[in-house]
Amino acid sequence: MKIDGIYLDDVDFDRDVMKRIRKVLERNRPGALIDFHSCNHYSERFGWGSCANLHLEHFPYMDSLWFGEYFDYGLSPDYWLVEVSGIPFGLMSEMLQDGGNAWRGMIYGSVSRRRPADSDVESLG
Repeated sequence: MKIDGIYLDDVDFDRDVMKRIRKVLERNRPGALIDFHSCNHYSERFGWGSCANLHLEHFPYMDSLWFGEYFDYGLSPDYWLVEVSGIPFGLMSEMLQDGGNAWRGMIYGSVSRRRPADSDVESLG
């Protein structure tokens, strides 16, 4: 069975595991993508950790970021560069919370997550 990539959601393993995942994918399916999703960890609920900082060691092996739930896309440009955008690391990103911020997204390489239209869902079914 061939796969085009994997989607990771808030991983808890180290850089060596991520390197191995990338090597296995490249050996068996060159060009396969690794997409990474995380919610905003900078809150009391998650221990006040920067999501990007928590997972920075994995960024060289990823193809895109999806920093979704609990992010505030209306905050300052420095917040965007540090917490939301993958642009400083060569990664495009997608926004989820409340549809994102299209204007800031254009500047920081982030797009709003496409939601399927009703006709798309009906055709799947």
